[in-house]
Formats: sequence, structure tokens, C-alpha cells
Amino acid sequence: MPTQADVVYASKLYIKVWKYHFAYLTPGADPTFGVIHGSELQYVNGVVAPGHPGETANQAKLMNVYWSSFIVFGDPNKVNSSAPTWPQYAIKNETQMRFSNGTAYTEPDNIRRNATDFWRSIPDVLMH
Repeated sequence: MPTQADVVYASKLYIKVWKYHFAYLTPGADPTFGVIHGSELQYVNGVVAPGHPGETANQAKLMNVYWSSFIVFGDPNKVNSSAPTWPQYAIKNETQMRFSNGTAYTEPDNIRRNATDFWRSIPDVLMH
């Protein structure tokens, strides 16, 4: 919820924002808990544990290039022209990049939308 509020607020101020959904279950992780918070950091840093499948190395390379490009150029799309374009987040087109199974693709930013809409409505309800 705070992430959603932050990207919407920043977009309204014309600040460049790119949002992502990390959905890759690291090999060996317990699927009961799904993808846990912070599990994408090893991929952002390009780290792959020995013995993991090729898709894990692909995930790490792909994410590391996007993040490195963002750090150096302020845009995740500047370095890797063969990767899918990561669209800048905009209120009129709420799109994010999904990282999963060694790939990246865009998706609508509507995950848990009913819940986030409910929580966003609470300040309005309390003010009336």
C-alpha cells in the first residue's frame, strides 16, 4: 500500500518512477510462503547461488542490467536494448514490470486493487 501511494504521488509531481512486481520463487525456497520481501535483492546485485537452474542466472543478469542502467543513467532502459522496455509509471497507464522465471514483461498494476482501494478510502471516510 505505501509503495502504491508513493508511486502515485511521485507521478503526480512528474517525478520519473518505474515500478516492478518481483514474482520469481528462488529455487529451494518454501513455496508455502510464496516470494518473500527482499528476495529480489540477490538478483539485483547479480548474485546466483551455485547449482541453480539457468533461469536463475537469466533473472539475475536481466535485473542487474536494469538496475545498473537506472543507477548510471536514471533510466532502466538505457543499457539493454534487447530486453523489454520497462515503462515509466504513469497514473493514466498504471503499468509495472513483472520479473518472473528468468524473464521480464509488463503487466497492469492491479494486484490486490480492491484492498488498496479500500485502504486509500479510509482517510476520506474519516474526514467526513
